[in-house]
Amino acid sequence: MNVKQFFRPTLVRRVMVALMIAFALMWLFLLVVQFLSASRPDRQDRELRGFSDDLITTLEAFDDQAEATVVAAASEAQVNQMHSRAKTPRLVLVQLHDLNGNLLYAPQAAHKAVLTGELGGITQAEFAGQTLRVYHTQGKRWRVLVASTQLPRLWILGRLAAELSFYMLIAFPFVLVPLLAVSQGLRPLREISEEIDARSADDLSPTGLTPRYLELKPLIRSLDSLLSQLRSKVKRESAFVHEAAHELRTPMAVVSAQAHALVHAPTPVERREAEARLDHAIARASHLVEQLLQLAKVDSDWSQPAQSVDLTQELQQALAMLAPAAMEKNLELSLDAPDSVVHVLELNAFRSILHNLVGNAILYVPAGGQVEVTLAVDSNRLVMAVADDGPGIPEEHWPLVFERFFRGTGHDQPGSGLGLAIVKQASAKLGGLAWVERGLKGRGCKFVVSLPRSAVR
Repeated sequence: MNVKQFFRPTLVRRVMVALMIAFALMWLFLLVVQFLSASRPDRQDRELRGFSDDLITTLEAFDDQAEATVVAAASEAQVNQMHSRAKTPRLVLVQLHDLNGNLLYAPQAAHKAVLTGELGGITQAEFAGQTLRVYHTQGKRWRVLVASTQLPRLWILGRLAAELSFYMLIAFPFVLVPLLAVSQGLRPLREISEEIDARSADDLSPTGLTPRYLELKPLIRSLDSLLSQLRSKVKRESAFVHEAAHELRTPMAVVSAQAHALVHAPTPVERREAEARLDHAIARASHLVEQLLQLAKVDSDWSQPAQSVDLTQELQQALAMLAPAAMEKNLELSLDAPDSVVHVLELNAFRSILHNLVGNAILYVPAGGQVEVTLAVDSNRLVMAVADDGPGIPEEHWPLVFERFFRGTGHDQPGSGLGLAIVKQASAKLGGLAWVERGLKGRGCKFVVSLPRSAVR
């Protein structure tokens, strides 16, 4: 196993790191709590009082000054020896007086210096170059002054850290138990992964897995749903390629036939007729290829950046470009829209919708008809509609008009059957919907496109 494999991210390693961080934070928390408790001056003062009270109680059992002196000296030596064995940097000094104030024993470490302090209280004093806490107490026979140096805060912190680390190391194996549980818990997920890896790249059938654990069932459902969507997409793409090839075959056959007729035409008239039919077939094939490219573009995941567009101005420009074709058929082409509608969207997708809807209306509406383009805006939606009074489409065909290569009956206009499919895909790309209704004066068709106010995918 190389270094990269060892450090690659895994859920088990993530849990382990989280546990280690939690373990370290717990150690730090306990250390701070214990340090604050151990470094409080009143806690060391309680220890000083406790030792002094025990010593005066012991001395009360002796009447002889010599015996009391021996006990005081022995107690001082014993407690300092105990601190030395524990490697505790603390010095305890004992000073003994009788009730008349006569000094009977002074600490050897202080070179016979005399400790002073308020009776019954704890005072702080500088003594032999050190800061001491001095406790002065009195019994029925003796007075005792006990002094103690304060423990350094850094020493207390280091000592507590060492002791706490020892106990935390003992408890550390128990921290690994959740890690083992996580590793075992991920085992069904690894088994599912192995099942999926074993499938071939072309196998888009349902997984067929029935997990025992409730948490894995949504995952399997999502995988099966994704595979179902992929199967549908592959099926649509396969049908699209087949239908596109079929649609292109007809004009290509016409091109071939008319090219042959053009070469072998015996008279100029027949040559001109063959040339006209050839131009018509080439134009039809070119139009089909252009629409196929346009459909592929709006059907892809790639998008141009959205931009702020004045849709009213865009409609006016588009209708101005199409006006000559409408005038040739004596069509009434009108626009009903606010003076200005500024909207943020992908402009090419909107232009695809507009040109296909208006272009289809001009193509299929008979001479002398009417084509009306409207644009309306409310707080949530933007609605554009193209209505006409042409022959219309039977209502039973309305659910099919947006399908690729679908062409209705009752007309002899050439076309590819892709214009409305492009409208549907472009509308979906902008987050909207497209549908068909009855047209003007109860005749013809009205194609409606509804887009959200924020038409950015």
